[in-house]
Amino acid sequence: MEPSSNSIPINALNNASPGNLIAPQTATELSRSARQNRAEWLVSVAEGLLGVNDVLTSVGGNGEGRMLGAISLRQLLLASDEHRSQARVNRLIERLKEISDSSDTPTRKITLAWLFDPRSQGKRLMAYCDALRENRQESPWPGFPFSENTAGDSHE
Repeated sequence: MEPSSNSIPINALNNASPGNLIAPQTATELSRSARQNRAEWLVSVAEGLLGVNDVLTSVGGNGEGRMLGAISLRQLLLASDEHRSQARVNRLIERLKEISDSSDTPTRKITLAWLFDPRSQGKRLMAYCDALRENRQESPWPGFPFSENTAGDSHE
C-alpha cells in the first residue's frame, strides 16, 4: 500500500532533502532559535523577572517549555539569586544526585529534561525538592534547634 500524496505536508516536502526529514539549514535555524529562547529565559531569571520555579513550571507544563529542558540545573540555579553561591549550588546538586541514586551521573548531564524525565516517575523532581529543603540556610523558627516551635508552624 503506497501512501497517498496528501499524507506528507507541503512544507515538509519543500524543506526535505535526501535522507533527512528537514533541510539542514532549517534544522540550524531551529537550533539557533531554541538556544536564543533558552538564553532569554536564563537572562530573565538572572534579572529577577522570573524565578527558578517559573522555569521548572514551564518545563513540566506544556510542550512549549520542552526546549528549556536542555538547560542544566546548575546553570539555572547559578543564574538565580535564590542560591547565592557556587558552593551552595554544588552542595544542592551533589545532594540531589545522592538522594536520586544518580551519583555516577555527571553534573553537566543533570538538565531540566533529566529532572522531568517521565521514566523516573517523578522521583528526581521529588529528590530535587528534598535536596532544596535540606540546603536552605535559614532556621525553620527562631531559636531552632534549642527551643520548641512556639509559633505552631509545622515547617516539615
